[in-house]
Amino acid sequence: MDARRIVEEIIGLDEKIAGLRDRFEQLPEKDRAAALERVLEETRKATGEEDALPLAMVRATDLAVALETLAATTLAPGLEHDNPDVRHMTGEAMLNLVEDDVERLRPAMDWAAERGGAAAEEMIFVLAATDDDEAPRLIERFLGHAETNVVAAAIEALADTGDEQSITVLEDLVDDQREVKVDADDESGDQETWRIGDIAREAIEMIEKDLDAEED
Repeated sequence: MDARRIVEEIIGLDEKIAGLRDRFEQLPEKDRAAALERVLEETRKATGEEDALPLAMVRATDLAVALETLAATTLAPGLEHDNPDVRHMTGEAMLNLVEDDVERLRPAMDWAAERGGAAAEEMIFVLAATDDDEAPRLIERFLGHAETNVVAAAIEALADTGDEQSITVLEDLVDDQREVKVDADDESGDQETWRIGDIAREAIEMIEKDLDAEED
């Protein structure tokens, strides 16, 4: 098969995919969401921790972003997958939703807060990566989570946002004696034990340093 024929076939397939996508998006949202949830659930189960992303999962994730109201809940389970590429792709898809309104993530935030663990931590990172002014307030809800790992992730995320209003809520944690394992600052892969209060205190110092730098 010569190059010209291959190009023509690619163009033909692209046109067919575009037509199928238009037909799919004309279906009721609940039907689209149900179909995508099945595909995503099946591909997540079949994807190991170190496997490459299946094309079916990539395509289904892309289609899920186009859902009007059910996008966040359809995508959310990918936040707690063992495969870091799955978590990253899911987070990037959710960031696409935030371009319209951070409130589109509300159902996924509620789900992640209830699930805890990796789901909550990844949702915190997603919120921290947005430019929405409301993001710090949404991250703050995780400061009261029962899991210390989630609380630590929320503190670190607030430090990254540099939000001055967060200092007040972080000050409430500076005497918290609960301990948590965190990755060391070097590249050794080791973990260190930190108290929640110490992490909060360091976060406050980081925010204040950023504020001082802005004033200079």
